[in-house]
Amino acid sequence: MTLKIERLAKTDQLLLQAAFCSADRTQKAWNTWQKGVDFDDFRSDRLYLVPQLYHNLSQSGIKTPVIQKLKGIYHYTWLKNQDNWQLFKNTLLAFSSVDIIPLFLQETALVLEDDRVNAAFPFNQMNLYVRSNEAEKTFTVLRNTGWIPYPTVPQHHTRSFIEAATEQAFFSSSQLTLNLNWILMRTGSFDEDIWTKAVQVGKWGYKPNLEHQIIYACLPHRRSKFIYDLDLLMFMLRHNPLIQWNYLIAEAQKHRVMFFLKNALFAISELCDVLVPHEVISQLIELEPERTKLTEYMLVRWDHGYIKRMKSLWLDYTFIQGHELSRELIVGFPRFLQKRWCLDRMGDIPVFAIRKVYRDLFGRFNLQG
Repeated sequence: MTLKIERLAKTDQLLLQAAFCSADRTQKAWNTWQKGVDFDDFRSDRLYLVPQLYHNLSQSGIKTPVIQKLKGIYHYTWLKNQDNWQLFKNTLLAFSSVDIIPLFLQETALVLEDDRVNAAFPFNQMNLYVRSNEAEKTFTVLRNTGWIPYPTVPQHHTRSFIEAATEQAFFSSSQLTLNLNWILMRTGSFDEDIWTKAVQVGKWGYKPNLEHQIIYACLPHRRSKFIYDLDLLMFMLRHNPLIQWNYLIAEAQKHRVMFFLKNALFAISELCDVLVPHEVISQLIELEPERTKLTEYMLVRWDHGYIKRMKSLWLDYTFIQGHELSRELIVGFPRFLQKRWCLDRMGDIPVFAIRKVYRDLFGRFNLQG
């Protein structure tokens, strides 16, 4: 369950907790982060977190000497967003003139509301999705409005490039970025389904419903750094309490991305447990495909080196049952495995693997004691 959290530096984990968690955890994370980082040395590639950080600290009533600096960055971001939005509008008007209807993705979908943008994220790039049969026409409109593809795509190779690729970045003379997608997922029906529940954004286009936004943010093929994906997901969960969790899980199963959704939600739950309901995490643990469980059982039973998976199962088990160590908790672990693997007899459980996990976690442990 800690697979993705381990990819984040401790300071990044604390920063995300300060920006998204509830008051008590926010206070603790912010205090710890300040001890290890001088705000004047704040990393430039983390500045996009400042508006949300200021919002959360002020909402939580947390006093800090740098609150005025945070407030200043928050207001500057809001003003800059309005300026950038006016520049992006010209491109969207050009789309409208040739009947191209875009779908807004990622942070664009989060900050764009009708005919305005909020200060949640710096709005210096736009992420769009158009239907694949409109991609070539979209390239033409972007070139005609001053956008330059990077890496360069020769105009006479546009069609062959679109057939081979799924996305392309464009840059403007004013240092703005536009990421154009025309295929989101090559397999399955996700690209068509995402339109069926799309929500209109003023007269400019559409954005996916919240559950599809979450699924898309979990996909592994996108260019963004992981912390940015995690940040987007945490923002979605923090500011949208009415998520349809059952629908989200059903859609993830339908489009075969449960593994990625599960990893992302586990990572977020460890950072900030108020964002993902406990019962949702329990449901995700129980929802692994039966074939996966059978393969897992065979590996654990016959491969004596396959202990890491057993430790992961222990974490799943303690998350459901509670983390306080007790004799009942330890004795119940084999029963959890028997139920998970649908075994008729307790004797079919690989005791050697359980012993190894107990020794590694608790030191010497006597199963008979």
